Amino acid sequence: MPKGIKKIKFVSIANEANSSNSKFSPDRWACVPANKKAHFHIKEWHNETTDAQKKGKIYWIVLDKDRKNIVDRLECMTDKLFSYKIPKNLCGYPYYIEASMTGKPDSSFTGLFLSGYCDPLIVSSAWSRTRGGKTIKNKDSQNFGLAYGEVVHFHARTEGINGEIVVIEVHNEMWNGDYKMRTIYNVEVKDGQINLEIPNTSQWKAHIKQIQDNEEFYVKIKRKNGPYLKDKEGSDRHGQYLNIKNQLKAVNKTKPSNQTPLIIGQPNTNIARVGSCTFKQIKINEIDEFPVFVDGKTKVKPISTTPLEEKHFIFFDFGKTGVRGDAQSVLNPLISLLRANQHSRIIIDGHADERGPGNYNLKLSQDRAEAIMNFFKSNGLESSKFECHGHGESQLKHKGTNLTEAQHQENRRASIRFNYYENTFSPIVFETIAPFAGKTKKLTVSAVGKERKGCRGRHKDEIKVLDGTISKTEPKNTITYPVNANIGDDFIKNYILYFGKYINYFSSIHKSYYFYINSCTYYPQDNKPTIHVKTYPDIVWLAHGKYDYEEDYFFHNHSLSLQKGLAPEFESLIDSIYKWTSLSMVDYMAKRVLLDYIKAEAQKIEIGLHAIHNRTQEKKGTALSLTGTTVDFIAQTKYTKYATSAAMYGFVCLQIVIEILILLLTRGRSGISKLKKIKKLAKGLKKLKKVMDSLPEDVEILGPSMAYRSGLYYYKQADGRIALVWEADLKIEPVVAVEYKKEFDLLDYITDKTVKDKITGKQKQKDFEDIRDKAKGTYEDKLNNIAASISIVGGISIEQNIKYNFLTKSYAFSKQAGNFYDEARGVVAYGQYVKLAAEVKLKMAYEDFIFGLIYHKFEGNLEFKGSALIGLYQSYGKDTEGFYIENYISFSGLKVTLSAKAKLMIIKYTIFDVSTEDEKGKPKEYELLAPDRVRLFKIYLLKI
Repeated sequence: MPKGIKKIKFVSIANEANSSNSKFSPDRWACVPANKKAHFHIKEWHNETTDAQKKGKIYWIVLDKDRKNIVDRLECMTDKLFSYKIPKNLCGYPYYIEASMTGKPDSSFTGLFLSGYCDPLIVSSAWSRTRGGKTIKNKDSQNFGLAYGEVVHFHARTEGINGEIVVIEVHNEMWNGDYKMRTIYNVEVKDGQINLEIPNTSQWKAHIKQIQDNEEFYVKIKRKNGPYLKDKEGSDRHGQYLNIKNQLKAVNKTKPSNQTPLIIGQPNTNIARVGSCTFKQIKINEIDEFPVFVDGKTKVKPISTTPLEEKHFIFFDFGKTGVRGDAQSVLNPLISLLRANQHSRIIIDGHADERGPGNYNLKLSQDRAEAIMNFFKSNGLESSKFECHGHGESQLKHKGTNLTEAQHQENRRASIRFNYYENTFSPIVFETIAPFAGKTKKLTVSAVGKERKGCRGRHKDEIKVLDGTISKTEPKNTITYPVNANIGDDFIKNYILYFGKYINYFSSIHKSYYFYINSCTYYPQDNKPTIHVKTYPDIVWLAHGKYDYEEDYFFHNHSLSLQKGLAPEFESLIDSIYKWTSLSMVDYMAKRVLLDYIKAEAQKIEIGLHAIHNRTQEKKGTALSLTGTTVDFIAQTKYTKYATSAAMYGFVCLQIVIEILILLLTRGRSGISKLKKIKKLAKGLKKLKKVMDSLPEDVEILGPSMAYRSGLYYYKQADGRIALVWEADLKIEPVVAVEYKKEFDLLDYITDKTVKDKITGKQKQKDFEDIRDKAKGTYEDKLNNIAASISIVGGISIEQNIKYNFLTKSYAFSKQAGNFYDEARGVVAYGQYVKLAAEVKLKMAYEDFIFGLIYHKFEGNLEFKGSALIGLYQSYGKDTEGFYIENYISFSGLKVTLSAKAKLMIIKYTIFDVSTEDEKGKPKEYELLAPDRVRLFKIYLLKI
């Protein structure tokens, strides 16, 4: 089921965009006045959304009208209004507003469209030779300008028509009236601007009658099916005038094209950013150290935004061109920014006041612009592109005859204009595994090589961390902050709920922390986080199951307590059911018989449901640690114990109920067919019985013995990412097997062989038993016991191991410790095997007495065990060539263990006390024959 925001709504606010000044259609669109804030809030949530999510953080996203590109994104709490204002130049274009819990746009329609409105207007217009170049508008009719055939660019700034398609008409002003030279259709207004490249002006010349040495051109702009657009003075003539001299220049014919709205020049986005207000690295230290940011390199790519434009003014002394000391305080901070954008186009416009001849002022203003250019170049900006223009007194800021010296000073200026990119990244996401239930983990975040020289903003030598509504600032370059996971103290009580979140991809199981490390060069916006830390709960979920399996079979060989039988819980459950359903003696007896049967079978079943949390965490990429707090859900939660008990016995009860229903529905007819099947089965059983009867008493048919183990956990990979990993192993050993086992007493064997054959007569058996008992008694005074056994098992086994990584969507099949055959990379491996085992035990004790006291005492123990296994196995798998079947013989090796102890005491003194066991009392193991594996053949079923 979906969860999250289902719909948003437009909120009417007094003195802002409201129901009186705005037009809107509920749930679809809103049209608001320019520069008035439009406010939005969540209207409806999906049913599956939790209360915690409804009170948490969300993202408000602004997209273009096609809902493909993100224009703006803001993170805030769910109870806050989102406000967005559309300036006049962007009015007319419909933006799409929506709210998201993930920060990613929703595929379904959950938001609404927002557009601004104002009166349509052409704010300014100009001609240039190149895109964003110097204006070539001429008032002097003798300044002829371009030649016919040259490329010309037309630029206009607009209001109220952003995103529209307009028509451009090129007009020529003639003596006998205006003449439309050319019409250009489908011109798009982008970001409130018209940028049109017009080649082939040679075609204009052919339309002009009585052509003059200099012709003047202008344009009219018309909306589709609308009137001509006007400027502030009410004129529909724009770009007055473009002068073209009566000359023809040959150029290639091309069509007019829309241009991106860039005036000054675009910096190179691939250049490495440098600067003096910066830092070199960011490191995070937990168990391991992770450099998440190194010299501008991070796994997060910079956000591509429109270049930012800066404009600065420098002032000069009267009649001077030298850069003053107070000007250097403005220029020096710009050097680091311009170094970071060395391929920007930097335009410097020089100006003079009106006190001086025109030609003198023109050269003076040009020299002032070039003086600033030379200042930048002398500080290492040789590779930047400078354009210097002297305007004389043509663009005075203050005009008049009674200007003050301060006003003259503002006229004696130079403006510096350039575009640049800030290194604006998305937050660096750092994932970690953290404890909970009152415990925390320390996370140390360090900024290395921080410098604040030439800082152009409010950046400080500090690191700030935001933890929900809690904020902490450390006035240093390192901060250590305790973090934990998003699980409460009710973990054991509500573990099913937490497990559901754990396996749900769309749940917010992680907890977020935000760290702010800002500089002019990297992450300059001090209201946007640098690092987003996500903490995942430190839990390893474990499940175990065994049926008639005696050996240990634990996840990663970590021993746990398993529940066996659970008969009392099930008996209580059955008593409750029968108490309310039936009181007949037949039902009661059936219940007792059934219960006794199930209780006996239950002793073969062992089940475990555990979790290990707040562990001693492993380092990245190393073996999983299982040292921590262990929770036994069956033992510690009553409802789990009863649910497990019901699951263990339910399948037997269900089978009986189904059988009874079949008999009732078929009125016993199915019972007849069952009798026939049983009769046929009985014939088979008779044959099987004959075979069994013919087998020696020491031969036994072994039934299936099964074991299962699995684990689900978060794991920090070598690359630092957190992966959800699931491991599961199933082992059936045997599926079916035949065992020959012989145990005998060597003392009996020796007595039989040395005494029995020498006795004759009618009382042979009785005489033998008397003699044997006396002989054994004599021996046993000195030699207490000599026993031996031999075991041979032949059978079929199956074992399947799988490990799946949900992050990388990859799986692996691996051999776990304790398997008797070598690793197979196949999905399933099975085989036939023969297992041999032999054992000899000897115990000896001897004592001498003098006057009733022990004179000397000897004790000796010897134990010898040997085992080997050989099997024929087959595995199914996949490698780089395809899917295959592989057959091989595996030999486990011949291993023996030897344990020997001897101790001699005379009176109370120990003469010697020796043992072959180690310090922990374990016998030594010797490998007489090494393990080996021989591949018989490998067949590919399907090549890839």
